[in-house]
Amino acid sequence: MINVGIAGWGLAGRSFHAPFLSEPFHIIAVVSSRDVGIAQRLDNFEELITRDDIELIVIATPHFLHTEQAIAAMRAGKHVVVEKPVAASPEEVLKLKEVSAATEMHCIPFQNRRWDGDFLTVKKLIEQYTLGQIYHFESRWNYYRPTIQDRWKSKAENMGGVFYDLAPHLVDQTLQLFGMPQSVYAHIGIRHPDREATDFFRLHLTYDTGMTALLEVDTFNAIEYPRFHIRGRWGTFEKYGVDPQEAMLRNGANPAHIEDWGVEDESLWGQIVGNTANDEKRIRSIHTEPGDYGCFYREVYKTLTEGSPPPVTLDEVYKQLILMDAAQQSSQTASIVYLEEVV
Repeated sequence: MINVGIAGWGLAGRSFHAPFLSEPFHIIAVVSSRDVGIAQRLDNFEELITRDDIELIVIATPHFLHTEQAIAAMRAGKHVVVEKPVAASPEEVLKLKEVSAATEMHCIPFQNRRWDGDFLTVKKLIEQYTLGQIYHFESRWNYYRPTIQDRWKSKAENMGGVFYDLAPHLVDQTLQLFGMPQSVYAHIGIRHPDREATDFFRLHLTYDTGMTALLEVDTFNAIEYPRFHIRGRWGTFEKYGVDPQEAMLRNGANPAHIEDWGVEDESLWGQIVGNTANDEKRIRSIHTEPGDYGCFYREVYKTLTEGSPPPVTLDEVYKQLILMDAAQQSSQTASIVYLEEVV
């Protein structure tokens, strides 16, 4: 049994972490200003990291606290799982690596969207070469929010806004599929006159294979885009809707009690459109793989008990932050940024 402490009891701590921290994990304490119900409530982070009965700390606090809290926890002799974004810059990721090595404590980034059913489906299609050579890839997150919400994620000084909140997901998935691009041209900014944190981004990536990719979130887009759109030599795949796990978790569902966890309704399956050998258009439905956020913590357990590689590494997140930094530079200068020059 691995005893766990959670820092933060917002959506992330309450819905994305706690439901997957049942046996062989045991939540001992939670730092929160509200009642948590499932464990002892603590008032401050310092109290959490000095507990002798806790081995792993999950950091699910506001973005700007992630790096400093992860460092403090590792120096206190605790392994850590850190919500995205793990850090504000590539340099901060290198600092996390340095402290992890010095303390011999694991620092494991949390990228749960690697276990979205739609992403697992896309990954399988590409690995099996179902579409042939990929020429173009689009990944969008539909996030219509035309009004301002008064919360910490709306504050620029808190690393708020959709770029820090959602780009880590889209960028991480793209890097998992295709690796680092050759260049990026980006638009990142604020459209609402009273907003102070980013409310849209559009990243155009180019690969040395000739493949292009478009990653986008626009809080003013009220019409649903496909979640994924992929063009290959032998057909085009398109998929609407989002993985059902988040909605289930928000509604308090317990993954341990649901046999068909992460299974998507057939009406939301994607389609491949392509021509047959006789040049006739063919449309076929593609079964969505079941999503499985629990896989992350099953792999974390193996890392802590068996020494196996962590499910997400700081080296992977370092590349993510390199690309995000390059995208911000591109947006600020209205120019293409070549990644080999950045790296």
